[in-house]
Amino acid sequence: MLRRMVVVLAVAIFSASFGLVSFAQELPKGPGAELVYKKCQTCHDIQYVIDSKGISRKQWHSIIQEMKSNGLQITPEEEKRLLDYLSNYMGPESSKK
Repeated sequence: MLRRMVVVLAVAIFSASFGLVSFAQELPKGPGAELVYKKCQTCHDIQYVIDSKGISRKQWHSIIQEMKSNGLQITPEEEKRLLDYLSNYMGPESSKK
């Protein structure tokens, strides 16, 4: 039984590493998406961002501030682009687009 579980786990890891199995969805395409992939994965995986879809700009701003307090290196221009993307594509109004 243990041997079978190890084999199944090994196959899942192998498949995921070659893109045969996808555990996370992709972000909506738009200006700033590449910055979300680059900066947000400093603290957590992209699935966290996807699961947080629908929160307000103010809440996204709070998350970015927390990330900065945990060591995220980000310029003011990057922060604005990041917040604009998250607000427009992952905010409460994004489900209407």
